[in-house]
Amino acid sequence: MAMNSRVSKASCEPGDSPHGVQRTRHAGIPLGAVFAAALAIRLAALVVAIEAPLGEGEILLDAAGNIAAGRGLCLSDSLLRVPEGAPPILRRTIEQWAAAGGVWGVVPPGRPTAFLPPLYPCLLSLFIRCPSGVLLARLLGVMMGSATVAMAYATARRWSTVAAPFVAILAVCDPLAAFQSAEISTHHLAAFTVMLPVCLVSIRGAGWGWAWAAGSAAGVAFLARPTAWMLLPLLALAVRWNPHRVRHAGLFVLSAAVVVSPWVVRNALQLGRPLLLTTNGGRNLWEFNNQKLGPEYAWSEPQVSRSLYDPIRQRYGDSLLRPELLPFPSFSSESELARDRLLRANFAGFARANPRAYAELVGVRVTQILALWPLHSPTWLRMVFAAHSLPILVLACIGTWLAIRGQGLRLAVGLFVLLFFALHALTAAGFVYRGMIAPFVALLAGDGAVWLGGVARPTRESGVTS
Repeated sequence: MAMNSRVSKASCEPGDSPHGVQRTRHAGIPLGAVFAAALAIRLAALVVAIEAPLGEGEILLDAAGNIAAGRGLCLSDSLLRVPEGAPPILRRTIEQWAAAGGVWGVVPPGRPTAFLPPLYPCLLSLFIRCPSGVLLARLLGVMMGSATVAMAYATARRWSTVAAPFVAILAVCDPLAAFQSAEISTHHLAAFTVMLPVCLVSIRGAGWGWAWAAGSAAGVAFLARPTAWMLLPLLALAVRWNPHRVRHAGLFVLSAAVVVSPWVVRNALQLGRPLLLTTNGGRNLWEFNNQKLGPEYAWSEPQVSRSLYDPIRQRYGDSLLRPELLPFPSFSSESELARDRLLRANFAGFARANPRAYAELVGVRVTQILALWPLHSPTWLRMVFAAHSLPILVLACIGTWLAIRGQGLRLAVGLFVLLFFALHALTAAGFVYRGMIAPFVALLAGDGAVWLGGVARPTRESGVTS
């Protein structure tokens, strides 16, 4: 009986495998080999994408330059000037920003901002003044992307070494994650920072230092991408799930709060409010909802995605209620916080007045975040994306079903993926948003592959403490 009790308690550790997907003793692929393979593919993606336009990376580099110059997290007025030879959409967009007196129409230049998550600009500021600063930034992304794959594989080995090689293959060969690692963007940083606390929580037999490290990593994830807030309580519950871990869960939450607190204090001092979340929510809500049915659509929507929204515009036409909420507001001297509040209010008013149109926009976002390839990619690249996306999405659905029937860390990962998709479907989403949860999707797909292959079948009682 004592032996059975020890086995039962061990089966409930955060890294253990529920549903009969048991850990095995063989070593599998060396962790270094997985990292090296991921690094090779991401370096190849960097070579392919090295000449691609930086896009919004220019804004992140500008913010990093201001931090390095001692001006704090703010944006420069040079971003409101149209660059020579800019394409029509970019030209009209920057002209709209200039008319509103702010980048994205929301952030007045030269003033402290909370529009951007602070972690990535701060990292870039460490080497932005180097002669090869942009290349170093891209290499940083490549290294973080490769480390994310290695952490996903390490977590999978603690869950089930049967599934771990499959997880490694899916994560290493993910074309979206590979190309995002080569960009100046927050996608690869977000994936790295959400994978780190999950990897730490999956470690078995750890104590106070483990809880502190995992909680601190979760706080860092929030500073990289605010949507990571959904992961914090889920991981705290995963830590708490086992007996005698209440104090560990408390330390986890406390250490995350300590890491995030300087951001909140900074916002209170410089913006007048102790903001926890960034102020980009209103702009994103307006752009992915009001703008799609408003007058700016005529010049702002790329031709490649018009087929998604033209049917909705034709269906509703002039019958939309409260059409005055659709255009971008005319701003003058309003603060960043006031602009964010107005854009949020305009979105809420539009959605309440036109629930059916809003529901159709949500449907479009669902199809985009679950798409097999990005809309703007050439045919050969679509084939590459489809070869990876189709099996991983199917298997991840099975893995998510297994996860939500279980407990502990697997349940936390499964719920986070579901909440992530739901939140972005309701607010703002696109194919590229999947990059943040790519390692989690690979983990769930690994479980789905093992179950589907008949290596193990789910049981409701496995992993429950006696």
